[in-house]
Amino acid sequence: TTKRKSGRSDDPFDGEGGKSAKKSKKEKKEKKTREKRSDDESEDRSNHKSFPAAASGKTETPPTTTKKRAFRLRLKGIAPNTDKAQVAQFLSVSESCVRNVFHGEAIVMVDTEEAFQRCVEKDDEKLNGRFVKVTDETNGARSNLGRNFLTPGNNGENNAEVKRKTTTNEREGRDWTCEKCGGENFARRETCYKCAAGKYGEQRETPPVMKTSASINTAVIKKQSNAGDRMVAQGSEQEGYEVFVKYLPKNVDESDIADFFKRCGELKEEVNLLRDQTTGSSKGAGFLTFRNAESREKALAMDGERFLDRTVSVTVAKKSPFGTRGTTQALGTHTPAMLRETIDSLGIANDPNGIYIDGTFGRGGHARGILNALGKNGQLHAFDLDPEAITVGRALEKEDSRFHMHHSPFGSMFKVMREKDSKVKVSGVFLDLGISSPQFDDKSRGFRPEQDGPLDLRFDVTSGVSAYDFLLKVSRNDLRDIIFKYGETNDKLSAQRIADAIVLARDTNALPKTTKAFATLVANAKGAEYQAMHPAKMTFQALRIHLNEEFDEFRRGMEGAMKLLKENGKLGVLTWKHSECAILIEYFRKVEKVRTNAPIFEWLKTNHEKSVTKLLEKDDDDDDAWAAEMDDCKRPADIEMRTNSRSRSAILHVL
Repeated sequence: TTKRKSGRSDDPFDGEGGKSAKKSKKEKKEKKTREKRSDDESEDRSNHKSFPAAASGKTETPPTTTKKRAFRLRLKGIAPNTDKAQVAQFLSVSESCVRNVFHGEAIVMVDTEEAFQRCVEKDDEKLNGRFVKVTDETNGARSNLGRNFLTPGNNGENNAEVKRKTTTNEREGRDWTCEKCGGENFARRETCYKCAAGKYGEQRETPPVMKTSASINTAVIKKQSNAGDRMVAQGSEQEGYEVFVKYLPKNVDESDIADFFKRCGELKEEVNLLRDQTTGSSKGAGFLTFRNAESREKALAMDGERFLDRTVSVTVAKKSPFGTRGTTQALGTHTPAMLRETIDSLGIANDPNGIYIDGTFGRGGHARGILNALGKNGQLHAFDLDPEAITVGRALEKEDSRFHMHHSPFGSMFKVMREKDSKVKVSGVFLDLGISSPQFDDKSRGFRPEQDGPLDLRFDVTSGVSAYDFLLKVSRNDLRDIIFKYGETNDKLSAQRIADAIVLARDTNALPKTTKAFATLVANAKGAEYQAMHPAKMTFQALRIHLNEEFDEFRRGMEGAMKLLKENGKLGVLTWKHSECAILIEYFRKVEKVRTNAPIFEWLKTNHEKSVTKLLEKDDDDDDAWAAEMDDCKRPADIEMRTNSRSRSAILHVL
């Protein structure tokens, strides 16, 4: 219960008490309004008070002065390449009035009604090819104005700091601008990286008087907001002048884009349209490279223009902070991983006229790199099973007499090379395991669960059986073991479920013949997956490894390579999966050179010195005796992973 005021009924159900309370509130509100109106009228009378004249004794009104008032405006829809000077020129104001340009917006502060009207009249006009929206935020941002402007009713006498309002960027956790030096800072920073000022600025007791445009230091502070801003623009006669275009219509192709920009000038290269690897459709962005800077400037002026149903964005393409140019890999092409590391590890510089073997030719990326490093008397033999790879190899064979292509698995290299020369010794062998990018991207080969093609999975489509034919005959238990063994998983139940689903579909004549339908069947059988990949990916891998005998071929290839290598010859192996690394290490343990610091060797030398000496002398007398040593493994550099993302899983081993 609460103490009732006089005049109110104590009965809570008394209607008169409720009405009396409402009437009292209304009277208080009206009283406050009358008091405020009275104060305003008295202030107006004091402002118009007459003063005695100096000589005549007459009263005269003081000359009227225009009060300075701060106006805050926000510009939206600004092109990305617009700076403060361009905004100031667009609004016909001083550059000092433009406080910030960020994320397609700008904040402008003016102190006269005339300047404010000029700015408002620019609403819906074009700036750098884009229509700009000008909005008035004067009332909503007045608490921020006391820092640099004389606000209404404040001639410098009132030094009380008005409580600062946070900006939208700060509330949403985005990057922020230092109020002291203008530096751009990441959202997580509490102090400016340039001047160490606090995130919300320094508290000042006396607001400074607004500076005139003549007294403002016009030195431009270099913006350092993010890695993109630190990149330098691409452009030279050699590499061309490139722009990045985004927000393209999804149904356009390279020719449509080239036609849209043809009025800008001649292109140095074909349009590089970014496409989805799985569907081949446009991602709505791409690169255009012009022959000269003038053409690029014309293209930049098209920023914000309409292209069919979209408004495109055109910006200057940048080099990364590491000095490299970003690349995209076109479908059906192959970018060799760790090419420089491979050539260096094989020691080609020390034996440029030796004989070398590329056991996995693919599309010849590593082979061409090796040929470039070879001397004029050097030789390179390549092996592959893919008919398309053989076609590329035959063409290279005609171009370079030092190159020889063999349509055979690399596991047969010892037999093939000794048939040509029974005493041949090679200086180096290179194996790039797994599947090449062109094979992976070709949906007719059936290697990707996301693409729709025949369920084949063979490297050599001219021999062996396809995955579909194999699944028609394989037993349930054998299929389960294949998925578990080669699918790099410890989940036996998932392997069993997938095998059961495939066998059930086969028994009901519902076994899919295409990759996409088969992947759906596997995914439904497997259930939830914690990894960020297609649930059927490892099943596709397991079937591919089994059908192509990849692991057995790898073991035969290593054995044949080590027998062919001359003394101090090197075998380089590029692995992509843990299972491939395990097979290599398992083989290396069997052929590893005796380590004199190994505990077992120390024990043998102490307890069986004569036997150890005799064994070592026997190996020295045998010309065919050999052992292997291993260098430290190498991984792709950061710069390579940025330009060729598919190399991130590669590991280079050298025996």
